[in-house]
Amino acid sequence: MTSTSIEQRLARLGTHLDDERLGRAPRTALDATDAATDAPAFLGRKRPRAGARMVGVAVAVVAGVIMAGVALGVRPSTDVVETAGTVSPTPAAEVPVGAPAPGTVAPFVGTPPAWFGEPRAAERAAGHHTGNWVSTAIGIDDGQGGYRSPIRIGVTDGSLRDLDATVPSTIDGRTVRLLDYGTDWQAVATTGSPTVVVGGAVELELLLDVLDATEVFDGADTGLTVELTTPPDRYTTIVEPQRHALDSPNRRALAGAGGDIVINEVSEWVRADLAAATSGADIRPIAVGDVIGYVGTADASTVGPVTFLVWSPEPGVVLEIDTTNPSLQAEDLAALAVAVQLLPVDEWDLALDAPTG
Repeated sequence: MTSTSIEQRLARLGTHLDDERLGRAPRTALDATDAATDAPAFLGRKRPRAGARMVGVAVAVVAGVIMAGVALGVRPSTDVVETAGTVSPTPAAEVPVGAPAPGTVAPFVGTPPAWFGEPRAAERAAGHHTGNWVSTAIGIDDGQGGYRSPIRIGVTDGSLRDLDATVPSTIDGRTVRLLDYGTDWQAVATTGSPTVVVGGAVELELLLDVLDATEVFDGADTGLTVELTTPPDRYTTIVEPQRHALDSPNRRALAGAGGDIVINEVSEWVRADLAAATSGADIRPIAVGDVIGYVGTADASTVGPVTFLVWSPEPGVVLEIDTTNPSLQAEDLAALAVAVQLLPVDEWDLALDAPTG
């Protein structure tokens, strides 16, 4: 496999599972050859991995909708629904005011460590979410600030690109759509509107249980939002409902000289913990300068294990580092992350002499 091919697959990973994480096929500015799609797995009865995969880097992204046979309800906010300790839903958190729109800034490293090499311009194919999106995430608290087997729950009045090609399936009387990206990550989605998607590196039965326990709201007071009535045993909330930013296509990415590491901008997720949890991988916190990032390991089929770090250098901006280099530790990625700066895309293009248009 060429180094360019590895970069492309890493960028593909980097959504997400994003996977929700998932479809981030970057290419170097000098070689625009498309790489084969490699993303997290979704179908079948899979057991959670001890070290599941994460996001940002391989953030798998999926969606779904309400359908007969699925215990999911769309109700106006005036129709009170009693859910897990609340009598009405809390509106989803908004994108921070003043945050740069996804795709308008890009990661840059002026003086990278020797192991990163000379930075090269790359591109990540994004634009997988359409319409308005709200997501929340749950996981099993590991007692040390991290989470095991996280699950993402999302709702949208639009769709997810990968869902458009799926065929509805009937499982235990439920009509749903299934997504499988080839590793441990899978998702189940409803078939109506708004669309609901539940994904993670856990058994399909658990995803269906979470889907059954999900309530969707779309009212004047709350806007589109989602709540989980009864979380699975041992699960707790990682991120309360968060509104997504626009998932603009074709993001700039920064690739290392060796073709085994890439830095992506994944700000459609708005928060680092949400992006990390969406991957389905076990995640743990790590200091990145003055902020907290999340690291994990994803199993990306043909390229093997991918170590990732997701962090938010400023409100509303989310970056991720993905690498297949087994010699790099989380602390190495954190040191690289501290050196990353954000540049407006026009300045980024000039700095890397990247072709524009």
